[in-house]
Amino acid sequence: MALNRWLSLFPEDTHSRATEAYKRLRAHYAEPHRAYHTFDHILSCLELLDTIKPELQNPRTMELALWYHDVIYDPRADDNEEQSAQMATKELTELGETAECQQEVARMIRVTEHPSEPQTRDDCFLLDIDLSILGANRQGFEDYERQVRFEYQWVPEGVYRRKRTEVLESFLGQTAIYRTPGFFEAREKQARNNLEWSVRSLKAGTLP
Repeated sequence: MALNRWLSLFPEDTHSRATEAYKRLRAHYAEPHRAYHTFDHILSCLELLDTIKPELQNPRTMELALWYHDVIYDPRADDNEEQSAQMATKELTELGETAECQQEVARMIRVTEHPSEPQTRDDCFLLDIDLSILGANRQGFEDYERQVRFEYQWVPEGVYRRKRTEVLESFLGQTAIYRTPGFFEAREKQARNNLEWSVRSLKAGTLP
């Protein structure tokens, strides 16, 4: 259960406050303008986190960053990561986390702004988890593309296709989309196939 997992991150004497923080998290991720950046995305990230925990220097900090990395999401804004980092800092302060923990979680959340340069190996895993959808099977990737279009439904069709193409081509222009060996081996080829398919479809006017 997601709540139990969340509560396990905190001492029992803070569980009442942690439960209220969890409710606030869920409320943000349930906002009606979201289609991809939802609580399901967070659960998917946590599932992937569980597969690489032994390789992390600080899995608890990573987990806290994942819980909060998309808590603020406004497709019309350009500072979602910063706003999410600030909310995480405020919430973690109320939960009694150390200043060091608050600062590191906020820093990692800011790393999820694309493009960005990771500073640690844990940062590389964080980015790979966040971008894992690019290397999903074709059906999963098609669903993702439709969900992103829903979140940007206010953007005119022609403008959306042009801007979305630019975003996807920026990923294709990278030497490697995934920065850690496991993610690279498992997802890089599929991600490039997905992105190339999407770019072709966008340019042809057949997506979403």
